[in-house]
Order: sequence, then structure tokens, then C-alpha cells
Amino acid sequence: MAFIKEVKAKESESKFKKTRFMQLPSGTVSSVRILNDEAYETYYHYVKGYSIRCLGRSECPICKVNTEIYMQDPDAYRENKSYIASRKRYFVNVLDTTVAKHCEKCGNDVKDTSLVICPKCNNSIATVAAKPINEVRVLSKGPALFSQLGELDGNVKNAQGEVMSITDFGIDIRVSGTGIDTITTAIPDPFVTGEVVLPEGEELFDLEKAIITLEPEEMVDLVSGVQLRDIFVARSSKDEPKEKVATFVGKVADVSEPASAEALQDVSARIDKLFG
Repeated sequence: MAFIKEVKAKESESKFKKTRFMQLPSGTVSSVRILNDEAYETYYHYVKGYSIRCLGRSECPICKVNTEIYMQDPDAYRENKSYIASRKRYFVNVLDTTVAKHCEKCGNDVKDTSLVICPKCNNSIATVAAKPINEVRVLSKGPALFSQLGELDGNVKNAQGEVMSITDFGIDIRVSGTGIDTITTAIPDPFVTGEVVLPEGEELFDLEKAIITLEPEEMVDLVSGVQLRDIFVARSSKDEPKEKVATFVGKVADVSEPASAEALQDVSARIDKLFG
């Protein structure tokens, strides 16, 4: 069974707790055990500091605007400030076994155990003893890391020469560099094996809820400057007209003339090549 598998968005009935994401600070090595046989895959747009699930080009107002922008200038569409690219993202539950210092003030697990001050809240952790985190987290990254994990699945052997699946052995995740120069490397540890028993009180997170999902009208509001918290508050009394999305697409794209059927087919083919 492939480790990376696309799962379509759907309404979840599970009642898992709020997602806690695994932190991967630069200059550290994190130790994990993968807890899912398959990673959850989706696309997202980064809007106003939030990762928002892409609803697909047929429904997503951001993708519709992107298409219109591309139609106007195929050679420089990415330079348009209204263009918000879609990116692929993966999610998987892991047991984070990294040795770290736990800051009682802000709850941060400081994985660089040489630090005496918490980098998140500046609280002193000089006297805090380092110990394994041993908590379930959601590891969320792009194709660069998850393609490595996919290669490890079924290609690592134990001491007896038996092939192991991704959930059968430990993995160290090394992070170096910052920003666009960040390099994340997955290193298998075939000596850490056996069934994973979760600590008391720990449970898996609902990966479908690990990324924010908005309705098309709500996505328009967010791009237009409405605060995300206000969008969630307004959900209980939703009465915005559906025409808002069409207006938004036309206004942002500002296309002066309708495209011909041939042009639309050509654009569709180019978009499929770029993002397919």
C-alpha cells in the first residue's frame, strides 16, 4: 500500500482534539514513529498567514482568479499580486520521541537542549531537564520531505533482513538552513522497531481537520480582508449571496473581453500541464 495517497475532502464525523503540529526548528534532529499507513494529501492556498484548503479549480474562487490572470498574461502571471498559487501538502500522525526541554510557561518543546532560554517566550529553561516528548503530533510538510518518506516505505530492512513498512521503524528528521534554503532530510533508524504503544491519554488527530476548509464565499471574504475569526463567527448565520464569488472573480481578474472557446481550451490544457 502506497504511503502517499490523495484523500478527497469530505465531512468528518470524528471528534478528535484540536490538531497539534510537530515543530521542526532549523539546526535540530527530531525523532518520530509514523502512526499512519498512508499520508493525507491535499492542496492549499496561503492566504493572509493561513493555509486554506484548495477546493479544486471547478469550485475554488482563488483558482478561478488564477486562471483569469494566467489568460491575461501567460508569461508573467506569477508576478501579479492577486495570483495565489496552490501548493501540495501532506499530513501524517507521528509519535514525537525527540528529547527536548519543556517550557512550562508557553508549552513549547525546545529541541535544542543546549538553550537556556525558551526561544518562543524568553522564559528561563536553564534548570529544566531534557526528556523525550512522547506525544502525538501531526507532521505537515510538502513533497520534498514526504517523497523521502515514501521512498523509505518498504525499502528498509530490520536486523533479520526483513523489509519493513513506514510504521515499523523509527525516523530521524534533520533540518538545516532557513527560509527557502531550508533542507529537511529523513533518516531511517532500523534499530528502533516494534509496535508503537501510545502513552496514556494520547490519540490520533483527524487529518482532515488539520487544514482549514472554507466555503467559496468565505474564501472570497478572507482574500478581501475579513479576519478569519470573524468568518467563523459568521458561519452560524450564513446568508451571503452566492453571486459574491462570481463578482470577486470578475473584479480581481478584470478581463475586458470574454475568451473564445478555443482560448479557454488552450488555457485549460496549459493549466493542467502546470498544476496537474
